[in-house]
Amino acid sequence: MPLAPARADEVADLVASGDEELGDQPPVAARPGGLGAEERRRRLGEGGGERLLPRRRRHPRGVRAEGGDADAAEPLLARLVDAAAAELGLVPVADPGGGERLPEREPAELRVAARSREAADVDERLDSRLPQHRDELLERAGAVADRVDEHGHRIDRTEVQRQRVAGSVTWDTLRELAGFRSETGCALSLYLDLDPSASPTRAEAQARLRALLAQAEKAFASNGAARAHGAKVAVGRDLARIRDWWDGEFARDGALGLALFASDADGLWRVEPLPAAVPDAVHLGAELFVAPLVAVADSDEGALVAVVGRERGQVFRLRGGRLVEVVDQSEEQPGRHDQGGWAQARYQRHIEKLVADHLRAVGGEIDRHVRAARGPRLVVVAPEELRPELEASLSPAAREAVVGWTSADAHATEAELLAAVRGPLAAARAARLQAVLERWREERGRAGRASAGWAPTLTAASDGRVAMLLLPEGVRRRAFRCPVCGRADAAAGTCPLDGAAREPADGVELAVHRTVAAGGVVLRLPPAGLDGAEVGALLRF
Repeated sequence: MPLAPARADEVADLVASGDEELGDQPPVAARPGGLGAEERRRRLGEGGGERLLPRRRRHPRGVRAEGGDADAAEPLLARLVDAAAAELGLVPVADPGGGERLPEREPAELRVAARSREAADVDERLDSRLPQHRDELLERAGAVADRVDEHGHRIDRTEVQRQRVAGSVTWDTLRELAGFRSETGCALSLYLDLDPSASPTRAEAQARLRALLAQAEKAFASNGAARAHGAKVAVGRDLARIRDWWDGEFARDGALGLALFASDADGLWRVEPLPAAVPDAVHLGAELFVAPLVAVADSDEGALVAVVGRERGQVFRLRGGRLVEVVDQSEEQPGRHDQGGWAQARYQRHIEKLVADHLRAVGGEIDRHVRAARGPRLVVVAPEELRPELEASLSPAAREAVVGWTSADAHATEAELLAAVRGPLAAARAARLQAVLERWREERGRAGRASAGWAPTLTAASDGRVAMLLLPEGVRRRAFRCPVCGRADAAAGTCPLDGAAREPADGVELAVHRTVAAGGVVLRLPPAGLDGAEVGALLRF
């Protein structure tokens, strides 16, 4: 039974993807041999039938011309005819009738010029599955595209930057690590210095890593008689996994340090690239070793820097001594003119409105990143004349996070911006230290909520009463902990809670671990910054 030819239908063009307009792209000449979909070699007997076209007037793919009524009919084998070229730049299309139809009486395979862009969708067939059935009947390979869709492979630069920033070490990171406890007592904590001055090559870093793993194996074997067989197997798997990870997955990617935590028996595997160097260390025990991460969490690392101008609007995060862009809200604004008259006044008001809208948009982005980072330090780099309007566009939380305002050239480089923000960040940290020390001295003077010295501070940390641990840089102390309840003390002896004999441990790690696990923070001080005390704290109660 013969099929009725499909009629040409006009449909409305929808908005093109990617904000494209007709004529955005230049025409592309047809490739040698035609710009059609690629198909595999035809089988014997298939080619002859495909070259036969109906003996009637034709129009490419049944698309009616916009400038006239071609009244074209659809060929039965519609896929053998290429798609019509789209119009470029509002060029009118005349009726292809009259004398032009005379030379078209003879059957010929149509090849049309390449399209400058996607044409409108057209309902071309009575049965859209007919070509599919034909291909399945002839066992032919389906058509494939001539080129990759460029619009489908764009990468959002801002999102990439967000992913690079996501793994930074914060106080929340430390609290999560400090809250872990291994059931087997064999969690592995490893720190590796990747600073180029200490590890200029991968081979040197690998040699030091293997030395740390050998140290861990030796420490584990020294107490091997008391270890269960399952613990021995788990530690062996952790060491093997670290070696395999280093050989197959490790990438420095600008990291200056590395923190790695593993416990196969507890399902723990965590790698933290660090933006600052850390001393080489390895620790094996029921708790994770977190004290080296304090230097990263209590630093300018992670501070936000907003660079704002009449056109510029960027937010950076300080990472490893560099500014990493997290959002770019820059917008080109119209220029000023001095023609005078009412036209100039209206034009200037229009420009000022655009600038105000731009500042509000930038303020919204700043607020969003401040809230996402839970109140980081924020430095704003902006011209003095824009400060009132920009400050008014910030939320109360964002204004509270601002630790300093400064200015820089409109086209300042990264190095110039870093130099501009170092001063406000250093001043903010110094002011914070001074305020904390004054409060600590006041509380200590009236025997209030403050501690000084190892014994009272470790006791308060074990009780969860330390809100802020004050730790001078370079201090070292041997302390003791209960192997049953984990309570820390400055002296050896037995635990008053369960009577177990205390074991020697690192005093700094005990103070930091107990403070962070209870929700407190650690503030590093200059050496001898506590009026002669080695350690101190501000207490909750």
